Amino acid sequence: MKTYEYIITFKSRNQKIVDRISLIMLIMAVVVFIFSIFTASAIKTILFLSIIVLLMVGYTAYLKMRENKGQAVHYRIALLLAACGWYLLPHGLIPFIAYLLAALLEKQAKFPQEVAFDKDEIVINSFPRKHYQWSDMNNVVLKDNLLTIDFKNNKLVQKETESPVTDTMEAEFNEFCKQHLN
Repeated sequence: MKTYEYIITFKSRNQKIVDRISLIMLIMAVVVFIFSIFTASAIKTILFLSIIVLLMVGYTAYLKMRENKGQAVHYRIALLLAACGWYLLPHGLIPFIAYLLAALLEKQAKFPQEVAFDKDEIVINSFPRKHYQWSDMNNVVLKDNLLTIDFKNNKLVQKETESPVTDTMEAEFNEFCKQHLN
């Protein structure tokens, strides 16, 4: 694993929208599964869907209690359960894939965006991870808790840092960037 000289974390994106989308998806799945329980003819399907609905509702209630205590929550397990339920249904392949993707991407969507700097490159921790050479940059400046990355292709990234940066650290970082930009 590579060690970077500076890692700057940006202020977190609003995670509530990801949580709301996850909850809407889970509610839709529960409604469809309950309807399917009453209309299915196979006992196995009724049993599995009933268990999945109970697990989804129970796990989501547990997560809501954790959220009320101020703890971080991730709905990926409930989304995986929903994906399993969709897989059991006829014509449920497309929703199965959508719920599986949502479960896999939910944590990444909530992960705080970071930028790492070392003498060789700049890495933006996103999905997918982006690597840039110093030669791709016009300027990189940290000022008043605002990181500005000016690319030579006229792209500009400007984001607020998660935590306050001291004047000393700011000057040290800016000097590091100046050395590698030249």
